[in-house]
Amino acid sequence: MVLDKSEENPDIDEIAVMATHREADVGSGYSAGMVEWCPNGDWAGVTSTIASTNDRSSYEFTYKGDGHLLYR
Repeated sequence: MVLDKSEENPDIDEIAVMATHREADVGSGYSAGMVEWCPNGDWAGVTSTIASTNDRSSYEFTYKGDGHLLYR
């Protein structure tokens, strides 16, 4: 999903996907976990070169949150 979205829109430079335990938690951040896709796993790592060339070779997925839920 993340890679598909970035290919559809080359102006996307980072993506975060948040997961919640309950529907009531939607809109309040994440309660189960979050996945970020960004250069070297650093949300602030997009340079002007990356933005203009769309070179995604340094991009990594990072996982935060409730680990046992992320790997089921």
